[in-house]
Amino acid sequence: MVGLTDLGELAYAVEKVHNRVIEEDRPTTPALIALIGVAESSFRRWVDALRSTGRVTPDADALRAALAKVEREFPDGGGDSGGQPPSPPPSPSWPTPGPLAAVSAIDRGPDIATPGSSHAAIEVLELDETPYGEGDVADSQPESAAPTLAFAAVAAQDAPRRRCRRNACRCRREITVGGVTLSAALYRILCEEAKQHLATLDDELQTLQFDPAATPSQLMVRASHTLCRHSSHRRFPLVATTAKALEVCLLGLQERGAPLPGAAQPVLARAVAGLSALSARVRARESFRASDEAEAAEIINELETLRQDTVPQRADRRQ
Repeated sequence: MVGLTDLGELAYAVEKVHNRVIEEDRPTTPALIALIGVAESSFRRWVDALRSTGRVTPDADALRAALAKVEREFPDGGGDSGGQPPSPPPSPSWPTPGPLAAVSAIDRGPDIATPGSSHAAIEVLELDETPYGEGDVADSQPESAAPTLAFAAVAAQDAPRRRCRRNACRCRREITVGGVTLSAALYRILCEEAKQHLATLDDELQTLQFDPAATPSQLMVRASHTLCRHSSHRRFPLVATTAKALEVCLLGLQERGAPLPGAAQPVLARAVAGLSALSARVRARESFRASDEAEAAEIINELETLRQDTVPQRADRRQ
């Protein structure tokens, strides 16, 4: 399909902006709402064109302008500060008052003490040289210790919160089905496409049941083929192998022609029902069970037997 790569890049740009809004817990602004509206209408129009004609040339000026407007609201976007980052506050030139400065002065010795030391530091130095009595065992803590400990406690409490927020954002972007992990967007596309292909198989199966002169249509073959290919790419081999067996059998029945064998209807119906059950497991985010694997194996064997039964008929027609 022509233009599919361009659509993917534009969708990725929109996704990055939304992910940053979620990760940084930023408010929903009018610019963000406008971006969502522009993206929804634009992608709906482009996807419709891609489905109907197989090609699209997206005119993304409006979408890029909406993206830029949202990005300017970010702290590093340069929109609010005019591109000039705020200057950091000047660092103080005096030593830290209180007992910390006194301890520092004791370690360095009186000859190399800092010339700009405050009077409070000198008084604390004299108090440190005075021996404690039996009842004077540092009854009061230094004034600077309390805020320091409080700050450390707040930082320690915030760290798990930030980790939980990051993990929650990552969980929202990923889906796990059994032992397979894939992005939430890809999972939604996979489930939606599987529902469409299964609906096509069911509709075409009903046509075969009510029309004895009908043979499997190209639409039915294409639905099974696409279901196989997408499931294989997403690492669901049980769905892929079952859909592949159905595709090969349908091609054999197509070449054989009408009327179809008497066993064709129940075998094809069981195959479509089995694929629907396997897809339901994926939508429910459940692992495949041993009963699912056994049912899929029986379906594949029946489809292969039906396909082989069409081979003599095809050979007779060629002769």
